[in-house]
Amino acid sequence: MRDTGFHQRYESLKARVDSGVWNDGMIEQYDKLDQEDCLLRDTVEQGIRKLHMGGVPWSPKLQPFRDTIELW
Repeated sequence: MRDTGFHQRYESLKARVDSGVWNDGMIEQYDKLDQEDCLLRDTVEQGIRKLHMGGVPWSPKLQPFRDTIELW
């Protein structure tokens, strides 16, 4: 977001909206910013390390309790 100047463009649009001005061009600009935000977030999400959990079985003593919890 820093590299593309997203934050400055968003703040500029927000200031114009807060001043009471709203038109079709601003709607298009908002839609473009929203699409860019979603794309950036999806890109970041793909680069985040994923933790694979649940591979270690519970002890036999605790397994009935885990089964009960999962049933709930």
